[in-house]
Amino acid sequence: MRHGPIRNLAAGVLSLTLVVAASAPASASTTRTATRSPANSIFTQPASLSGDHPGQILKSHPVTIQAVGFSVPYKAWQIQYVSENTTGALQADVATVVKPTTPNLPPRLLSYQPAIDSDSPNCQPSYVLTQPPAVLGYESLGGLESFAAVATGTSLGYTVVIPNFEGPHNEWTAGLEAGYGTLDGIRAAENFAPLNLIGAQTPVGLMGYSGGSQASEFAAEEAPTYAPELNIVGAAIGGLPVDIAHIAAKADGGLFAGVYFAAAVGIARAYPQIKINSLLTAAGKQMKKAISGMCIVQFAATYAFQRIESYTKGGLNPLDDPVIQQVAADDTMGVVGVPKIPMQVYMATFDELVVTPDVTTLVNRYCAAGEAIQYIEFPLADHITAEAEGLPGAIAYIEARFAGQPAPSTC
Repeated sequence: MRHGPIRNLAAGVLSLTLVVAASAPASASTTRTATRSPANSIFTQPASLSGDHPGQILKSHPVTIQAVGFSVPYKAWQIQYVSENTTGALQADVATVVKPTTPNLPPRLLSYQPAIDSDSPNCQPSYVLTQPPAVLGYESLGGLESFAAVATGTSLGYTVVIPNFEGPHNEWTAGLEAGYGTLDGIRAAENFAPLNLIGAQTPVGLMGYSGGSQASEFAAEEAPTYAPELNIVGAAIGGLPVDIAHIAAKADGGLFAGVYFAAAVGIARAYPQIKINSLLTAAGKQMKKAISGMCIVQFAATYAFQRIESYTKGGLNPLDDPVIQQVAADDTMGVVGVPKIPMQVYMATFDELVVTPDVTTLVNRYCAAGEAIQYIEFPLADHITAEAEGLPGAIAYIEARFAGQPAPSTC
């Protein structure tokens, strides 16, 4: 396989991501993000979707990917397509699709779900990828991750689709919806004539880390019933947020408290029964407004070591609310069913953000169901470095699935 130079390319771009993250000032302002919303009509919801169906393309136009500031050997488009939200109502999602100038034959489609990790439209990949580095600054790590996927996938000759899987209302951590958006993005890519794919027969590989692994894993769970026609040959995912309630409890008051706060805002958009405004104080409502304009580097720095109880009426921990407990249960990995594809799952053994034992339990469940799961732990890594350590192997895993090789299993 040809993953030697690809390993170097992917590691190089990911290293850039890590350097950018490390250089982010702790007192990051939200001014730049708040003033640059994606006004392009591709992001505007249609007046009606009556009679439309998931995966249907509504709009498209060519775009130039500027995220690293130099020309690239592929063609790219933004496509608006039909998908579903958590209640099953139709909505219009957006994805970036990329065709290499020298594609491999037969066609293969890499569906890459970046760690968007934000409630803001300014951090969504289809917007971020079209912005030059001078505009992006350090803010959107998911954008840099998306470019790494484009550069890596197209250099292997694969067509790439990167969905804005949080939906039009940026509903971060709503895993069920993220899975639908991912699967419908694949359908739309396969229906998009300029990509010259072979429809539902196109072999598809899923990849994603952390927030991107949530969308990828839910897509794998949902595919057998929601999109059984798709030819998904495997998934390589890492840093899995299996149970969002467990992660929130772990993050509250710690370095990643801002992740909890932003996740609470995102999930409440997907599940109106949470009635988040009724739980928040005036300070909490201001926090909700501010965090809605931030990417992860900003809100992680702004709200580090704070507690959610400082923003709720009566110091309530939202995780004690029965409605929120039910929502978290409904959005826990494994609730839909068992994926019917081989998967590679990789984790830091002592991940400081997500809960590794939850991942081990999920993997054991899938193994018991007879699935081929390759589970890899990195004992010396943390949440960020596990992505760097696991990425070359994840790319090689997807290459092998496209090549039709037998899937390894550690079950």
